[in-house]
Amino acid sequence: MLADDFTDVKGYYQALGIKPGANAAAIKRAYRARVKDAHPDTGGDEDGAAFREISDAYDILCDTVKRREYDAVCSTVGATQRQASENRQSKPTPTGDRPRPTRDARKPANENVEAEPEAARGAPDMPEPVQCDRCETVSAQPRHVRFQRLMGPQKPISESFVEGVYCKSCADKVALEASALTWLLGWWRIPRGPVETVRGLVGNLVGGTMDPDVNAAILTRQSLAFAARGNPALASGLAMQAYAFRPDDGLKALIGLGDGRRLKDRWRAGGMAFILQTLPFALVAAWLLIWAGSTVLALLRA
Repeated sequence: MLADDFTDVKGYYQALGIKPGANAAAIKRAYRARVKDAHPDTGGDEDGAAFREISDAYDILCDTVKRREYDAVCSTVGATQRQASENRQSKPTPTGDRPRPTRDARKPANENVEAEPEAARGAPDMPEPVQCDRCETVSAQPRHVRFQRLMGPQKPISESFVEGVYCKSCADKVALEASALTWLLGWWRIPRGPVETVRGLVGNLVGGTMDPDVNAAILTRQSLAFAARGNPALASGLAMQAYAFRPDDGLKALIGLGDGRRLKDRWRAGGMAFILQTLPFALVAAWLLIWAGSTVLALLRA
């Protein structure tokens, strides 16, 4: 028996008109009864959408392993929804006070994530996705990142950083700000200022430091949130990214919600922030080359 916390994420059980606890014989009967009417040659939709939906549902539910993995995802999403609902009910809104919409509810999700329907956004049975600490919007691929920010001799190296959960756009801004301060103030740290400054600038240039466990947890939560909102393809792509940070067999069911296509990694090095952080290094290198060249010429003329 399946637990009460169950959400038919991709609608496989609904497509066959059966309950999640149905046995193999019931699944086969339901498939045979529905597939005839849905086939385009027997009066079904001309584009065959209903036929493909029923066939896909049967392919998953008739396979013991695939069905077990799908049920695990549905149970996890359902439990997450129930927990979110209970958390909201435990904090009732005071009488006479109208709840103010959060910033992530007013703004569409960025990074090519479609805005959620008004009925779904902020609904009591939806698990909340992770939002950016800086702009407070929901993005498809948030990351917890740490950047070095060296500011002279007054702070120990363990405290000379800035970190948080950011969208890619905000992470670029934080990296630029941290690197600018490090260029100005990091060299004066005694006695290893120059070494630590160069190390910090290079670390910021390549995208900062990302803890695998923390980011795997963030992306897993984001995957569950989008699965509950009816976006299994995005949920699958996020689960793949979580698996890349920290392999976990429990993510395979979420990965199986999609068609195997990966999301475009928006955290690859490059872009304007990378160029702006590279520019000071290029200027220093150019100055060193000019200085070295003039020194050699002066020696040759002597």
